[in-house]
Amino acid sequence: MEMEDNPVFDAGSGSTLNLVGQVEADVGVMDGRTRMGAGVALLRHTKNPISLARLVMEKTDHALLAGKSAERLGEAFGLPKANLKLPERVCQWKQAKEAWKKASLAIFLEI
Repeated sequence: MEMEDNPVFDAGSGSTLNLVGQVEADVGVMDGRTRMGAGVALLRHTKNPISLARLVMEKTDHALLAGKSAERLGEAFGLPKANLKLPERVCQWKQAKEAWKKASLAIFLEI
C-alpha cells in the first residue's frame, strides 16, 4: 500500500496511463503458505488495488475480477476510492503521445 500511495511508483496513485489516457490499474497477490492467490484488473478508482486483490483472494472464490465489477466489490467492503489519474502522469502521457505520432505509431492512438 505504501507504493500505491506514493506517486513516484507505477502503482495506485502513480499508475501510468494507457494508450487512450486512462488509468487501468492491475495487481495480483499470493499467499505462499496457502498457495491462494487472486488479482484485480482495469481499476480506475480504487485507492489501494492491492487491498482489493486481497479481498478477492480471502472473501470470494474468484481468481480474477476486473473493471466495474471489481470496483463494486471494493465499495461493498468499504474500500476507499481515489482519483488515480494524476496531473504528472497526464503530462507524461501527452509527451509519449507526441513521440508516438513522430514515430509513425499514430495507429495505436485510434483505439
